[in-house]
Formats: sequence, C-alpha cells, structure tokens
Amino acid sequence: MYPWYVINLDRDTDRWARVKAEADAAHIQLTRWPGVDAKALAPEQRTRYLSVRTEYDILHTLRRCDHRSINTIGPVGCFLAHMNCIKHIRDNHPEGAIVLEDDAAFPYKTQTQAMARELVRGAKTDFVLLHARKYSGVRDSSNPTRAFPLTHLFEGFLAYYISPKGAAYLLSRALPIEGHVDLYAGMMLTHPRAPFQGAVAGDNLVTTYSSKSTISHSFCGHCINGPSSLKKDRGVRIQDEYQIATICLGSILALVVIVVAVYTITHTKGS
Repeated sequence: MYPWYVINLDRDTDRWARVKAEADAAHIQLTRWPGVDAKALAPEQRTRYLSVRTEYDILHTLRRCDHRSINTIGPVGCFLAHMNCIKHIRDNHPEGAIVLEDDAAFPYKTQTQAMARELVRGAKTDFVLLHARKYSGVRDSSNPTRAFPLTHLFEGFLAYYISPKGAAYLLSRALPIEGHVDLYAGMMLTHPRAPFQGAVAGDNLVTTYSSKSTISHSFCGHCINGPSSLKKDRGVRIQDEYQIATICLGSILALVVIVVAVYTITHTKGS
C-alpha cells in the first residue's frame, strides 16, 4: 500500500473536506500536506528560491509569453509545495508515495487504490503520472492500469507516484525556480540523461473535481495569489496590446504625413 498525500493550503478547509470525503468513499487514506503561501516569503527567500529572470518577471508583472515563464507569485508556492512533499517522501517512504492536488477526484471509486497499485507495480519505474493533460505521447484510454513510457511534456501535476530515487532526481535541479512545476518535471523526466524512464497511465486514474476549479499551475488553488493575479495579468496584457497598437498607428500616421509633405514639396518645385 502506497501512502497518498494531498497538497492543500491551510485556509482551504472546504477543499480539504471535499477531497477527503471523496477519498474516504473510495477507501483511500489521505494525508494532508500543507501548501505554501508564496506571498509570505521574505525577500531573501525569493532571491534564494527564484532565478533572476523569474524574480524580475514577477516584480515587474511582465507579460507571460507561454507556460515556460512565471510572472505571478502563485506558481512559486505550487512548485515549493510539491518539492517539499517529495522531499518528505524521499526521506521517509522507501516504497514511494502518491501525491495529489486538492481538486483531485476518483472516477474509479473504490477500485482506484488497487488500480494505482497495479499501474505502479507494472511500470517498474520511479515516476508514474496518474493524470496527464495535453500529453501527445502514446497512451491507451481503454487500459488505465497499463503504463506507457513518458516521452513528451505534459501540463498539470494533479496526481503522480514517485519513489525516493525519483524524488531525489527531481529535487537535484529544482532551484532556482525557472518555470512551472509540471513543465520542470516534464523536462527532467524526458531529459536524454535522465537516470530512469518515467511512465504515464493509459488513461487518467485521477481526474479534476471541477473544470471551474481554481487549481492550475498558472494560478494554483493551493498557492496564494490565484484568480486576482489572473485578472491583473489580463489587465497588463490588454494595456500592453493597447500601447503597441497605439505606437503602430502613430508610426503609420507619421509616415503618411512625411510622404504627403515630400510629395507636396516636390510637386511645388516642379511647378
């Protein structure tokens, strides 16, 4: 039996109550792991945890280009919470453990634990994704307990099994934080010099409770500074796009004025 951990902020008691009740109904014993309030980090902690680029982007709320960049503090808490949990697994669980986020749901109900055990044992590796989003590698949705080689990047870090060896590997290059935790894990696990081949379930053994959940790796439910940051980021993007459009329009008008002036002067001299 593998231990099951769920990452949850102290303030999100309702989310913990919901996931625990669903896990109890599925006969899964959950252990709550505290999330990280990244807004409470002292400036020297931010400097120690973050790359120069990430800290700069957050300080200036720069426009986020894609999933490779972080421009709000929320994903930092997400990243640290996962790393803290897997460090605990490395040091305390020689058999490994399963880590969840607090918007996890269990579509296979009471079969979930046995199916996860079958999947992990069959995979015979140190990391197994129980849920993968936007994954383009080979899978078979008709066989959720069959493990397939993890060959591509993925989005989301909702549910996964990790061994002490897998934990040690992911911890080895975790700092400074440069990107979202799922992207970091995906790049490490698909690296050509990775010490083991990760695996992914044929189909998701664990799913998200609701499509309206606040948990994501851009704005994590178990990390402070979620939806408000999203609104702020959208506002910054709109402002940036407006400024760019204004500059372009101004340049075009200036060019038109110059062309008209040159034509007028030339035409006048010719007459």
